[in-house]
Amino acid sequence: MPSRPLLLLLALARAAAGVDLSPCSGALRAGRYEEARKLCEQAAEEFGAAKDYRGQSNATNLAGNALLRLGNLDEARRRYQKATELAMQAGDDEGVALRLNNLGGVDYFAGRYEDAERHYADAAAWIAARGGAADWAAPVALTTAVNQATLLQRLGRDRAALDLYLKLRPQAKRLHADEEGRMLANMGALYRSLGDPYRARQLYTEALTRFQAAKSAHGVSGALKNLGIAEAVEFGNYAEARRLFDQVLRMARASGNRREELVAGLYLAETA
Repeated sequence: MPSRPLLLLLALARAAAGVDLSPCSGALRAGRYEEARKLCEQAAEEFGAAKDYRGQSNATNLAGNALLRLGNLDEARRRYQKATELAMQAGDDEGVALRLNNLGGVDYFAGRYEDAERHYADAAAWIAARGGAADWAAPVALTTAVNQATLLQRLGRDRAALDLYLKLRPQAKRLHADEEGRMLANMGALYRSLGDPYRARQLYTEALTRFQAAKSAHGVSGALKNLGIAEAVEFGNYAEARRLFDQVLRMARASGNRREELVAGLYLAETA
């Protein structure tokens, strides 16, 4: 599976306006993306009515994540841009840095790599200029660096990407479990491309445990697919690959994620 940038949620269950974001973020983590989009956009409207721009930024950002998972990149980009503007309006420096990372992420998925690089650089510069000794600065700087490594990996600069991942790895526990899982999965993909499937399988397994800890359906599904591909292609263990892809298929059907269901079916067919 291709590497992925880290997408930042940063949504408190309840913000100053009293709007509950947990149904929105819960649906997103469970993989119910259309439901999440509706709930997040409803929350954004409620925050906006209360003139809680920080909360509106968080909810709009989550709506962007849901749209990205649904494959609607243009609408996701619009939500992330709006979320960035709202964070600036609220004086939320951490929020701005996180939104810039997500703008880089949507450009990454769209193949607009120069734009992605610019957004990640803008995020790094924003943190350097405004983070200072703030508690939020170091974790967000780490996330930004991981995203920059992911972009290097996508561009085929494997040695540079690996060097950066290895430099960042000792700090990985400072990331949210979901973000740490993505970093580990990306490292696994890199090691597999460099010809070390055993190290890749180990990293994919570590990533799976982190996604499970974060209750991230998307992350768990991705890690299972990575493990299944490695078992089939690298180790010829087709029975284990089928078991893993069957798990992905069951998860997709349970969440109503038609795209994941089709992908799981494709991998099962290729395994057969």
